[in-house]
Amino acid sequence: MNGLRLAAENRRKRGEGKPETFGFLGFTHICTVTGLTRKFKLKRVTIVKRRKAKLLSLKES
Repeated sequence: MNGLRLAAENRRKRGEGKPETFGFLGFTHICTVTGLTRKFKLKRVTIVKRRKAKLLSLKES
């Protein structure tokens, strides 16, 4: 996990912008930082495709 903490800094040094996201186990994983303390955080959100499918199935039920 230490490599992920340095992802933003390494990409900034190379001039590549924000770290990329990746999908794993039904979640999109995003490298981010916390508010005031600016500590590393790995944010997880449900993959959009799965969320839309679930909402449609609930709506039809």
